[in-house]
Amino acid sequence: MSAEANKRIAKNTIYLYLRTGITMLVALYTSRIVLDALGIEDFGIWSVLGGVITIFGFINQSLSASIFRYITHAIGTGDKEQINRTYSCSITIHAALAVIIFLLCETAGQWLLADKLVIPEEKRDIAETVFHIAAATGSISLLTVPFSSVIIAREQMHVFAYLSIAETLLKLAIAAAVYMAPARKLIWYAAMMLAATLLILLFHYLYVRYSFKELRYRNVTEKHFYKPLLTFSGWSMLGNIAAAGYTQGLTILLNIFFGPAVNAARSISFQIEQAVRTFVVNFQSAVNPQIIKSHAQDDTAGMHLLMYRSSRFSLLLLFIFALPIMLETEKILYLWLGQIPAETVTFVRIMFCVIALETMSNSIMTGITATGDIKRYQITVSSILLAIVPAAYIALKSGAPAKSVFIVYLAIEIIAVAARLAIAHDMLKLDIKKFVKHVALRSAAAIAAGSLLPLILHCTMPDGYTRFATVITSGVITSLAAIYLLGLDRQERVAINRATVEKIRKKKQTGR
Repeated sequence: MSAEANKRIAKNTIYLYLRTGITMLVALYTSRIVLDALGIEDFGIWSVLGGVITIFGFINQSLSASIFRYITHAIGTGDKEQINRTYSCSITIHAALAVIIFLLCETAGQWLLADKLVIPEEKRDIAETVFHIAAATGSISLLTVPFSSVIIAREQMHVFAYLSIAETLLKLAIAAAVYMAPARKLIWYAAMMLAATLLILLFHYLYVRYSFKELRYRNVTEKHFYKPLLTFSGWSMLGNIAAAGYTQGLTILLNIFFGPAVNAARSISFQIEQAVRTFVVNFQSAVNPQIIKSHAQDDTAGMHLLMYRSSRFSLLLLFIFALPIMLETEKILYLWLGQIPAETVTFVRIMFCVIALETMSNSIMTGITATGDIKRYQITVSSILLAIVPAAYIALKSGAPAKSVFIVYLAIEIIAVAARLAIAHDMLKLDIKKFVKHVALRSAAAIAAGSLLPLILHCTMPDGYTRFATVITSGVITSLAAIYLLGLDRQERVAINRATVEKIRKKKQTGR
C-alpha cells in the first residue's frame, strides 16, 4: 500500500471522527429540544410513526451495501463505463424503491395506524397528516443513498463529514423553530423535516454532479445490468434480517423472563454499544474502499495487508475506549444516569467482549464483499447468529440468570468469527495463521500489558472520584504506550515516528 493511500486513510479517519463527535453531541441536544418543544405526547407519536416507516429500512441498508461495493469496485478497475452504468442503475433502483416504500406506507402503514397503533382520539387527525409527511420524508431520503455512496467510494470523507454535520445542524435549527410554531407543532415539525430532507438530497446531488463530471444518469434498460446489484442486496438483506432478529429477539426474551426493569438495563447497554461501535466503524469506513479497490486491481497481498491492519487497528482503537469504561462502568453510569438499573454493569462488560470479536472480523466481511459473491458467507454466518435467540431461550428456560443471554451471544460470536475466517481462507486465500499472529496475538499482548496498571489501581484504591480519575488517566496512557510498543509492528512505528517528526518540522518552519 502506497504512502499516499496511508495518508488518505489517516485524513479520512480524522474527518469521520470529527463528523461523529459533532453529530452525536448535536443530535443528543436536538432530541432534548424536540422533546421540550413538542411535549411528551406529540414526541411519542412522532417516534411511533417514524418507527413504522423504518420497518422498511433494512431493504435500503442492503441496497446501500450493494451499490457501495459495485461502485467502489468499478472505481478500482478504472472502468468508467461500468462506474457510470452502476451509478445510473443505483439511481433507478432507489427511485423505484422510494415509490414502493411510499405505497407500502400508504397501505400497510395506514392499516397499522388505523387499527393497531394507540393514538389519542383528539390527536388522530394530526397523526394521519404527519404520517403522510413522514412517509414522503422516508421515501425521499432513499434517493440520497446513490450520491452518498459515490462520495464514500471516491474517499471524499471530508465532504461526507461536512454534509452530515450540515444535516445535523439543520435539524437543530428545525427543533428550535418548532418553538415558534403557532399551533399543531407536530405537523410543522414533520413538514420542516421533509423540507430538510429535500435540501440534503439537493446538496448531495449537486456535489456529485459538479465534482464528478464523468457521472451522468442515463436510463439503463438492459435487465442483466441490474441483476448483480439486486442479487447482492438480496443476500445482504439476509444478514440485516439476522441482525435485527437476534438484537430484538434478546430484548423480547429479557422482557418475557425478567420484565421491564431488565429491559431498561439492556437499553442502556445498547446505547453504549452503539456509541462505541460508531467510533470504531469510522476507521473501518476509511479503509473499506481501499480493500475493495485492491481486490479490483488483483492486488491480493495488498488487500490482505489492509485486512490485517484494519482488524488490528480497529480492535486497538476499541481498546482505548473500552478499558476505562469496563473498569469504571458503575461510576460512568452513575455520572450519566444517576440511577443504574440492575444488571446494566454486567451487560455492558460482556457486550464489549462481543464488540471486540465483531470489530476484529469486520474487515473479513469487507474482503468477501469485494468479491461480489456473498451468498455462502451470508447463509453460513446468518444461520450461526440466528441460533443466539433459541440458545438464549433454552438457557433462560433452564433457570439461567439474565446475563446468560449475552454469554450465549459471546459464545456464538466466537463460532461466527471462526466461520468468517474459514470462508475468507477459501474465497480470498487469507492465511489464518497470519491473521491470528498479526491481529489476535499482537492485539492481545497490547491489551494485556495496557490493562495491568489500571486494573491494579482499580482493585487497590478505595472507590471514589480519585480512583475514577486515576484509572481513566492511567488507562489512556498505558493503552497508548502498549499499542505503540506491542500493538504496532516495526514498520508501523517507523512510519508514525517519521510522520511525527515531519509534522514537528513543518510547525517549526511555520512558526519562524
